This record gives sequence, C-alpha cells and structure tokens, in this order.
Amino acid sequence: MPEMAANVADRLGEMSDIVDVLEHRRHPLKGLSASVAKMNRWAISAICLGAILVPLSIIYWTRSSTLQDEVYAIDGPATQAAVLKVIPIGSKIELAKTTMEAKGFHCLMEYNKRYAGDDPAVGRRQINYPAADILWCDSARPVRILVSKRWQVIFAVKNATVISVAAGVGLTGL
Repeated sequence: MPEMAANVADRLGEMSDIVDVLEHRRHPLKGLSASVAKMNRWAISAICLGAILVPLSIIYWTRSSTLQDEVYAIDGPATQAAVLKVIPIGSKIELAKTTMEAKGFHCLMEYNKRYAGDDPAVGRRQINYPAADILWCDSARPVRILVSKRWQVIFAVKNATVISVAAGVGLTGL
C-alpha cells in the first residue's frame, strides 16, 4: 500500500509538470520574473523617450546653427556694422522696423528712453546713451540647452529717421 501511494504521488507530480508546461505555452510571460517584466517596461519607455527627444534635438540644433544673415554677427560692433550696411543713417524708421522684423527681430518703439550698446572700439564694454526716442529690436537664438545668444539693436530716431545705431550681443540663460 505504501508503494501504491508513492506511485500515485509520482504520477501526480508528473501530471503537475505537464500542466505547468501547457500553462507556459498558453501564457508564455506568466512565468517571467518581476524584474524581467520591469525591464521590458523600461525598454519601452526608453524607446518612446528616444523617439520624442531625437527629432526635437535635430530641430533644436539645426535651428540654432542656421542664422538668417550677417545681421546676426558675433559681437556688438560687428552687428552694428552689418545693420548699418542694410539700414544706413538717415533711413526712415519704418524701413528699419520692417527690415529688422523680416530678419527675425521683434521691434518696439520707445520714447524718451535711456539705452546702452556695446562699445564699437572695445566690444565687451558698454556705452550708456542719453534718453532719446528709440526703436528697440531684439532677437535670440538657442546656443546650447538653457543658453541663448541675444542680439539687441537700438535705432535712435529724430523726425522719423534713423540718426544712430547701437547694438549689443550677449548670452542669456544658465
């Protein structure tokens, strides 16, 4: 009798193994450990994140590396010289505004305002100018993550004509 009980137990064990194999065929992921299932979620998340970040990075770097023209110069004096080639002293202020906006600047007319610009002789030093009616034009382009290069061009105005141009270029951000 004890032999028969042992024999039945062996047969039940074999049947249990067969059932486990069949269950695994029906549900192949059921037997996977939690860490493997978690890894699959992380892999899917990484793929999705990469699918979002790669196109955004490409857009960011191509946009930041292509400037519209020479008005976006390396420093204030070079920017001032480039602007004066396009908008010479004596030009109508409306021409200056439309030209700068077409080049990607945002322009705003200010009245009786003090302003500053990079010193044309030194470049990194600023010159403060007395209050005047000015057309202030501003533009920024990304350089790196969280850092932008900013161009400011200020046109001093008298009788609706440009009487002087000041420019400043610098980095903003972290």
